Amino acid sequence: QAMDERVKEASARGQAERNQLAALMAELQQAVVVCNREGQVLLFNQKARMQFRTLAAGGHGSGRWLGVGRSIFALLDADRVAYALRELEVRLERGASNPSSTFVMTTVGGQLLRVHVGSIAASEDGASQLDGFVLLMENITREYREQAEHDALLNGLTERGRASLANIRTAVLTLQRTDIEEDTRVRLRATIASEVADMQARMTEAAQRANTELVKR
Repeated sequence: QAMDERVKEASARGQAERNQLAALMAELQQAVVVCNREGQVLLFNQKARMQFRTLAAGGHGSGRWLGVGRSIFALLDADRVAYALRELEVRLERGASNPSSTFVMTTVGGQLLRVHVGSIAASEDGASQLDGFVLLMENITREYREQAEHDALLNGLTERGRASLANIRTAVLTLQRTDIEEDTRVRLRATIASEVADMQARMTEAAQRANTELVKR
């Protein structure tokens, strides 16, 4: 009877801790999945459910639905997750405290996921061993696309600006000569004015595009 009471108390404490963890996970803005060492899903939040529902819709696969008891290796890139877990195990063996690993993977539907893998360690014979892990997932497809567009805009502005400056420099150096005709001087001055106007227009356009993207966010 005493043993039964202790089991009930332990079960109640475990359920209370589970409820507290679930409440905390529900407040997080990232998709969170808790797994045991074998990769079996133990707990997840609503963000994770929505994330995998999106993957199932865009990934052309019915096996991507998320549920307690399912294997995370059937839901994500198994090789990438397994590699991250091996990395955590090695770092735990070397005495690291709460090691973690992050990788980026591409889904079947072409989405980019940034996956952060945190370790859940258990102590056995004085040594820490991997007892489970937590996945924090974030869809960075839009972020990556916006960054690529930003880089392309900046590179284009830089290259075209460099060409305009080269033309202006050449025109200025030529204007410093005393042996050129007046019509040449007029043409070079027009070239300088045109290049400056083009640079101003490009910078204005870039600023407007940047402001538009900022408003969208």
